[in-house]
Amino acid sequence: MNTPLNRRTPMNPSLTKLRRGLLLGACALPLALAAETLPVLKSGKVPANLDELWAGFDPRMEPLETEVLKEWQQDGAVCRLVRYQVGVFKGAPEKVDHRKAFNDAIGKSLEQEEADRERD
Repeated sequence: MNTPLNRRTPMNPSLTKLRRGLLLGACALPLALAAETLPVLKSGKVPANLDELWAGFDPRMEPLETEVLKEWQQDGAVCRLVRYQVGVFKGAPEKVDHRKAFNDAIGKSLEQEEADRERD
């Protein structure tokens, strides 16, 4: 049977559904496995003070995922728009955008310090 090389043979529809299901499941798995950043309220009781609110919270347990969305220089200052994840709430990651600006000379020294820490 002569078929062109660039033509794909049709797949079995049940295999296509299986592949699609596996792909969706693999994408949803990290969200399903993500633990909540703060404990869920027990019996609807709201924490009465800061000690109760932050009990059991360790900020080092979750990675600080950062992403520089935009960076520009203006009037001798470096400006950045940064997005970072603040935690997982109701099974979904929550992110916050943050704007920061600093003197260009300070930025160069900070970048050098960071490079030195990565080398060590």
